[in-house]
Amino acid sequence: MFILYSIDTSFDRRPIANWLIFALLVLVFLVETVTWRRTETSVRESLRSKVARSAEEVSDVAFDSVVKKESENKWVMQRFMLDGWKFSAIFGYSWLHLSFWLLLFNLVFLWPMGNAVCAEIGNWQYAVIFLVANLIGGIIHLLIGSGPASGISAAMACIAGMYLVFYPEIPMNCLFFFPRPETVALSTYFVVPFWFVVDLTLAMVGLKGVTYPAHFLGFLAGVSIAVAALKNNWVVMDKNERSLLDVLEKRKTEVEEAVKETTDAEAQEKQEELLERPAESAILEALPGAKKITPEKGAGDTKTGDDFIRFYCVCGQRIKVPKSYAGKAGRCPKCKSLVRIP
Repeated sequence: MFILYSIDTSFDRRPIANWLIFALLVLVFLVETVTWRRTETSVRESLRSKVARSAEEVSDVAFDSVVKKESENKWVMQRFMLDGWKFSAIFGYSWLHLSFWLLLFNLVFLWPMGNAVCAEIGNWQYAVIFLVANLIGGIIHLLIGSGPASGISAAMACIAGMYLVFYPEIPMNCLFFFPRPETVALSTYFVVPFWFVVDLTLAMVGLKGVTYPAHFLGFLAGVSIAVAALKNNWVVMDKNERSLLDVLEKRKTEVEEAVKETTDAEAQEKQEELLERPAESAILEALPGAKKITPEKGAGDTKTGDDFIRFYCVCGQRIKVPKSYAGKAGRCPKCKSLVRIP
């Protein structure tokens, strides 16, 4: 396991919106922890009093199970869990994390990727996209999911998709703990898919509330938003940075050039082969329907015995040259191919 702590890119503006979101998530989790412990303690003491008065024997497992269930019902933050079409839940579920490790997993990736995307598109735009992504993720869960949900995974998927489009070649600095602590610069092509696979895995096995279709659609939405922003010049990358569109365009150009070079090489090889063989047989092979022409009788001309040689290029162009050029090589005026004069 590794911790992603920074990326090697410069910011044109301060990602204040992401800083505030990060701080709010931490603050809400602290409130969750404090209120949960208070609720649990109150419920536990109340149940112990009831059990003592009833003089009944209750196993520790059964007692703890009842305490947990009662605590969930009385917990003040329960109203914000996404478990039904409630206004407070739809807009509040994303700020809750029922596990410290799930919160840490999201924050580790939110800090560097969120800062980069926020600095690129602007604070207000980032805040709107973050909130809308969570809202849509919650609606998708209510439509096709099951059970209560919490967490910012839908928004994180959207941000990860945008980051992949904006910074596909920027190294991401990660801290590894095993086999020994060390920092390693990893490619975006590895880190973002790694996050996405782990996130979907956690969602599919039920460790997170939001269903994996919301994550998948959030990622596609992030990619689409970033592509639209670049194509419409809403976002202009720094001259030293290449977006995913730039990378794909370069590779497309490289492929086209490679194909052109291959085609040119094949054409050159064919021309050289034609020049090495007798001119008439090469022409007749290239144009099976062409009439065999001899220099002594002209080349399809009504006159014979003149001072010109008439013949055809492989492209079909009729060529007329003085007899003094017989046996020499030249270029076809139409296709510019090298031809040997018969």
